[in-house]
Amino acid sequence: MKYLLFCTISLLSLAACIREDVPSADGFALAEGDPLPEFSISNPYGTVSKKDLENKFALIIFFSTTCSDCRKAFPDIYALYNVYKNDPSVRVLLIARSETEEQVAAYFREQQYDMEFFADPDRKTYSLFADNIIPRVFLAGKDGTLILTQTEKVDAEEIKAAIPNLLTGLTSKSDTNLQISTENQNSTDFALFPNPTDTLTLIPFFNSFLARYGQNQIFWKIPQKSVA
Repeated sequence: MKYLLFCTISLLSLAACIREDVPSADGFALAEGDPLPEFSISNPYGTVSKKDLENKFALIIFFSTTCSDCRKAFPDIYALYNVYKNDPSVRVLLIARSETEEQVAAYFREQQYDMEFFADPDRKTYSLFADNIIPRVFLAGKDGTLILTQTEKVDAEEIKAAIPNLLTGLTSKSDTNLQISTENQNSTDFALFPNPTDTLTLIPFFNSFLARYGQNQIFWKIPQKSVA
């Protein structure tokens, strides 16, 4: 009798979970082409907001350690995290939906996943991106616009292909311009502009350089005259 009661409770819990994440006709989720929402989320290492993601590729993955699809995806998530964790042009945010830091940390220790994550126990951040279903992936370009989304999966190869392909895809168009700054054959900055002429993009590029590196010109100086 106790065994039957346990099975009944387990099945009811699973059914409730399934009902919760069944897509509805009026369901909400950000799509490719949408801007990243304004958000702020914290962990013991600090706080991250949309502003911190400016001029970076932002890879945001929502997961739960109790979700079977998420558990299957963790090897890909871990691989992506290790590929980009030291890349200054990419920021990876792993956000645990409806879980506490303690719950996620315990699972990561058990599975030996050494990854920084953010807990979102009340879905405050998740609700800005979607209203149901995990895992969910949102990849934004450096302008803060979503260029790739994935639902109920984490396709690492598709994600890795999308980041460099954004650059090659835009620069192959006749109406875009790529500006690159170098110092002693090392690239120091780059930016894409929706205009094909240097005369209209060089000054905005200098301004973006100032915004990135600040006004201190002890170690560098923007030229007063340039040939474009």
